[in-house]
This record gives sequence, structure tokens and C-alpha cells, in this order.
Amino acid sequence: MRSLRWQPFLTWRSLQERLTLEPAAVPEESLSLRLLTQLVVSIGIIAVDVTASTRLSVWALPLSAIGGVWSWLRRRQHNVAAKFLIAIGMLGALVLFLGDLIANLNDTRLVLAELLIRLQVLHSFDQPRRKDLGYSLVIGLILVGAAATLSETLTFAPMLLLFFAIASPPSSSTTAPVSASISSRVVPARAIMLLASGDPHADLGL
Repeated sequence: MRSLRWQPFLTWRSLQERLTLEPAAVPEESLSLRLLTQLVVSIGIIAVDVTASTRLSVWALPLSAIGGVWSWLRRRQHNVAAKFLIAIGMLGALVLFLGDLIANLNDTRLVLAELLIRLQVLHSFDQPRRKDLGYSLVIGLILVGAAATLSETLTFAPMLLLFFAIASPPSSSTTAPVSASISSRVVPARAIMLLASGDPHADLGL
């Protein structure tokens, strides 16, 4: 009887030990890349707030920043317990999404944006690899696009200009050929593709 009582605890311990023995993924050591990803995500969250007149950034921005710091400090650890809690949180986000979806069947754009923000906040606590940062960067871009579809006034314009200022760096030389200038402006798109590929040795051009 006593062994049956302790069986769930022993199963969790054995699973945790098994996952801990697996080799850890190659962590992303670039702090500037992490800051850039966090900035893009923050712009996406604020853009949704501005266009939809919501207050999601009140809790999403600080929690996302805390998650980014946690991921940086724990990037070489397995974080089994954290992954388990994140999975539970994502199930909760799914329940909230389904409830909001039923209540807003006529227009689901904001509902989908809120789901992405919740998932991104949870995902920010588990970004050890370059590929994980790529997922966050893609979510940030999707949020900017969602905000554009929700925008009905020019209040979205400053956020769009800020996004382009980050995504389209000017050429380092004013006398450079036109082809070089165009090449410098597609670097962010190439960086996103390489980030999503998960290659830790890829040259992002950042």
C-alpha cells in the first residue's frame, strides 16, 4: 500500500532523471540577438494594444522580459520542471482561447492575437536555443501583422515605423551600389529563416 502511494512521485523522479541525463541543446550565447528578439516581440505586443485598445502589455511585457532573463540565465540547464509548468500553462491558454473564441465568433483576430501573446509569454521562459528565439521572432512579426489588420486609424503608424527602423537598417555607405543596399535590407528576413532552421553556426548577418 505504501509503495502505491509513492508510485507517482517515483515515476516523476525517474522521468526527471532520464531527461536530465540527455545531452543539453546547444545554447544561444548571443545576448544582442536575444535583446533584438525581445524588442521585436515587445513591439508586436504594444502594437496590438495600440490598435485594439487593450491592456495586454501591462502584464505581457514584464512577464516576457522576466522570461527572457530566465532563459538567458538557465540556457545551459534542462529545466524539466519549468517545461512541465509551461505545458500546463499552454493548456490553460488553450482553454481561455476556446472561451474567447465562442464569445467572439464574428471577429476572431483579436482572440488569435491574445492567444499568441499568452503563448509567447510562456515560451519566453524556455528559449535556450537559437531555434527557440526564431519562434519568438516569428510570433513578434505575426503580432505586428495582426495589429495592422486591426488598425483603423494612424495610431499604428509609429509602431510600424519603429518596426521598419529595426527590420530595415540603412546601408553603411551612401555610395554603395543599389544591389548592396537592397541586400542589407533583406538581412532580417534571412536572419528569421536561419533562426527558425535552428543552425547554431549560421551567420545571421546581424
